[in-house]
Amino acid sequence: GLARDPEARWSSMTELLRVLEEPRSYAAWWGTGLACGLVGLGGWVTLHDAREPAPSVSPSVAAEAAIDGHAPSERAQALRVAAEIAAVGPDPDAALREVLEAMVPEGSALDDPSLEAEAWLWRGRLTEDATSVDLYRKAFFLAREVDVPSTSARAAIAMTTAVVGDHGQAVAEWTRHAWVDVERGPEDRSAAIEVAVTAAYGRAIAITDDQATAALELATAVVGDVELDDGVYVAYQLLQLSAAWRSMHEPEVALGWAERAATLLDAAAAPDHPLRWAAAEEIGRSLYWMDRCTEGIPYLDQALAGYRSQGKRAAEAHAMALALVAECLSELGRAEVAMLEHRKTLEYWEAERPEIAVPRLRAHLEIARILVELGRKAEAEAEYELALGVVDPTAPDHWMRKDAREELAALRGE
Repeated sequence: GLARDPEARWSSMTELLRVLEEPRSYAAWWGTGLACGLVGLGGWVTLHDAREPAPSVSPSVAAEAAIDGHAPSERAQALRVAAEIAAVGPDPDAALREVLEAMVPEGSALDDPSLEAEAWLWRGRLTEDATSVDLYRKAFFLAREVDVPSTSARAAIAMTTAVVGDHGQAVAEWTRHAWVDVERGPEDRSAAIEVAVTAAYGRAIAITDDQATAALELATAVVGDVELDDGVYVAYQLLQLSAAWRSMHEPEVALGWAERAATLLDAAAAPDHPLRWAAAEEIGRSLYWMDRCTEGIPYLDQALAGYRSQGKRAAEAHAMALALVAECLSELGRAEVAMLEHRKTLEYWEAERPEIAVPRLRAHLEIARILVELGRKAEAEAEYELALGVVDPTAPDHWMRKDAREELAALRGE
């Protein structure tokens, strides 16, 4: 209705209302709970090997949306490619700043609005809170103004990660904007995957409900068959998808996506790329959830070796993976070794990240349980007391503290 060219405007209110009654498929799916398994996006989205066949879709819903947007400029596309590689590599923040400084120096006058929107989007990823919200919003509206849907869609879905402290309506609205723009622009597989996976991951991690499952089914459909030229940024998205499925208590599905990510990394990444260690950990973690620790430990050991090679940058990831190895060792009956590994993780969290309560609580609780199994009651009681002493003043009482109280009372016969 606001188009400068009269020929581009709706000819009448009747025509506009008719079009509004036939919503674009992805926007409609999001608004109605994301119908599981539906396939759309110009006909190129396919299910990979979904557990159930996709239901039939009526022609009015599956019809290809008109392509009314433009591709980014060559300079904007070059920035996006370089930034995506930097963002998932070693020392991502420093690498991303280097890319931005080389291609769009801070304060430089840009005569390419497509490039400027792309730069704002990536600068938003290097900031936090209100600053990132402002930069994502600027990227979105500038990309909308120059009609580059792949950029505005990615800026919109990035907004959903920055407004999580806001009411849920903001997240839903930005997600809807992202889907609408993905559909109306030229085909962009990577952008569609980023929108689908980010939306599904956020929902699955926050709320494990039917809508999260539906969002994951939709993300599965958007990814379809993994292509060897998808690249490392898509591999990162697949690892996010794996983690999201695992959070929904679907470790078998999670394992499949982690293995696909690893295969893609074999084709696209250097032998020492940090995503390789993340993929190995995700495979090991999924196997652990499936009670297959004997198979999972070699993958976790591979991840630990990779994290050690990265030094301090990967120290936190190393501690988290080591805790999982310790739990596996405990399940396999290697109690003393497991307890030693738990104490190593505890040393890290106490020395480096004392503000994070849950890993310390978990380590004390697991050590206490091992001591109970070994018949060392007095030591176990002391460890339970240490667990109960771990409190996060910014959060409600954790369920693991409840477990610690109940187990300590049972140990004391209370």
